[in-house]
Amino acid sequence: MLYDKISARAIDTDANSSGLQSVDVRHISQYHLRCEESKGVWINAAINKIVHYQYSFYKQTPIRRPHKNCSKMPLRYATWTDLLPASHAASAAFFDEALFGPIIHPHRRTYPGDVYLFFLRYFRQTFFSATDTILVSYPSASPSTVTAVGIWTRKGAGGVKLERQQGWTVWLTGKLFQGVNKIHELLYPNRAADPAKIDILERSYAWIKHHWTGERANSWYLNLLATDPNFEKMGYGRLLVSWGTQRAKEEGVCASLISAEGREEFYRKCGFEGPVGWASEGEDNPIAHVSGGAIMFTEAFKQG
Repeated sequence: MLYDKISARAIDTDANSSGLQSVDVRHISQYHLRCEESKGVWINAAINKIVHYQYSFYKQTPIRRPHKNCSKMPLRYATWTDLLPASHAASAAFFDEALFGPIIHPHRRTYPGDVYLFFLRYFRQTFFSATDTILVSYPSASPSTVTAVGIWTRKGAGGVKLERQQGWTVWLTGKLFQGVNKIHELLYPNRAADPAKIDILERSYAWIKHHWTGERANSWYLNLLATDPNFEKMGYGRLLVSWGTQRAKEEGVCASLISAEGREEFYRKCGFEGPVGWASEGEDNPIAHVSGGAIMFTEAFKQG
């Protein structure tokens, strides 16, 4: 599946709206959206209860606030219920991004709601992964409002450990939902996407996987970062980045990401260095024509 090995180039839309105000995905393709959002409260409650076991070990600890302004911008581990508003935020944030917009979803303006479904399916699959942590931010006065979403993936030995610790109920539920996603794709195909390009990121991994070897193999990877355009320039993206860099520091490993074009300086201010390479590098790389894609790391913090 898309993103199994490398996923969305990390993008924080706090400082780059890219014309996203022209499309409001919340008010289009209403038939498909209603199909998703009318599943029933009891389903959300049941899955949230099952996946409670996912948040064992490090996920049981409270989220510590990386900086003093966090009291107004709380974070939480995403619940199943959060995935719907998180998908809205991601689809709006990535709607005109260079890769997810014109390349993967060239028909997005005709079928904008299908971009939302694309992210919803991805979040639902990732939700059950032992190595992935989905985080959402929200205003303290409105906990049900998702302002930004981030996914941090534990690579290397740390990820293997998390997989071994995962409860069988979560693992089995995740397998079942892989099948549900497949059926959902058949019933509601992604009409906005180019079928030949929808797995383009997964195919590009072979050209860049060498960057995550040696000391860098054991790291926290910023899999996805998206801020709702309605909450830009408020620091939510930086807050989500801080969670992963703090976790990496505590575990004595590095953090890594693939930056969208023009966001390198933002990540340097968050403690990242580089680029050490580019997502588009290598002969015959399927995303060789895509701009941006700087591969960046923090230093591997030493415990002791």
